[in-house]
Amino acid sequence: MTNESLTKTKPLASMGYVVRLEIEREFGEGEDSSLMLMVRLRDPKNDKEIDIVFDGVAQLKFSGESVALTELVLLVVEDISGRGWEGLSYRVTDAEEEFVCFLCRSIDVKGQVS
Repeated sequence: MTNESLTKTKPLASMGYVVRLEIEREFGEGEDSSLMLMVRLRDPKNDKEIDIVFDGVAQLKFSGESVALTELVLLVVEDISGRGWEGLSYRVTDAEEEFVCFLCRSIDVKGQVS
């Protein structure tokens, strides 16, 4: 999936068990840095996995006092590129449980989208 294929608001993945979560800080020139978030989800119905890579992550928030990464029920992407926020194109939330919310520059989905 490319950035151009995302509409205003779109489900990205649903009913996936989180089997891997990576957060990585990439350092650029000078003091510039960027967060990358990778989530690997496994579909409980057929055991297929997808990797979703979010680049240029900002305002990453996990709700609740503790983090129990078992599943993300419904990831939803909202195109915010028209708002003029420099370098940020999407707002991603877990619509059902409101477990995670963040902004990002780009999204790359590798595998079968539910």
